[in-house]
Amino acid sequence: MIMRAKRSLPFTQIANKTIYDKSISLKARMLLILMLTKPNDWCFSFNWFIKESGMSEDTVRKSLKELIEHKYVYQEKVTSKTTGRFIGWAYTVYECNDENDWSDTI
Repeated sequence: MIMRAKRSLPFTQIANKTIYDKSISLKARMLLILMLTKPNDWCFSFNWFIKESGMSEDTVRKSLKELIEHKYVYQEKVTSKTTGRFIGWAYTVYECNDENDWSDTI
């Protein structure tokens, strides 16, 4: 038996294809699911990943690398507009790693 939460509580819908993708580790899937619970315009940071997931820095790094390699996450360098120096990373998160599964609308 499965006891489900009331639908009046906040909830997230995620494609089963993503949840059960065994090409990535369970830790990477959990990190992805955590990211997918946030609004579309959410800005992620490496420290946020560590804090929210409860995983070690090394585990988060490995999980992120896995998600990038499997095309669930795109990582882009962010540089200062004034100095041109590196200031961090911007992450784009994809619910499905196959663009044929993407919605036309956000």
